[in-house]
Amino acid sequence: MGEVGPRIPDAPDSGARRVVPTGGTGGVRLLAIPRSVLLDLCAAHPEVASAIYRAIADVLAERYRQTLVRLTSSSQRALKDAGFWANV
Repeated sequence: MGEVGPRIPDAPDSGARRVVPTGGTGGVRLLAIPRSVLLDLCAAHPEVASAIYRAIADVLAERYRQTLVRLTSSSQRALKDAGFWANV
């Protein structure tokens, strides 16, 4: 069990930790980069900032897609259970 995901200090729920079960087959190395160091790195190397931004955007896009799939499935199931499609 470990903390997975970023903890953003300026976020409204900055005290919250995201703890999820993780499974691994071997050792894990943790990389912690202080915010000031990361900001300096991104300022000095825009290509690093761009790569980080793209990676975060990809993760968020996939989570959004998965959420839409679940919502669509749930709403279709609810409409079917309510007999909605019988009247169409």
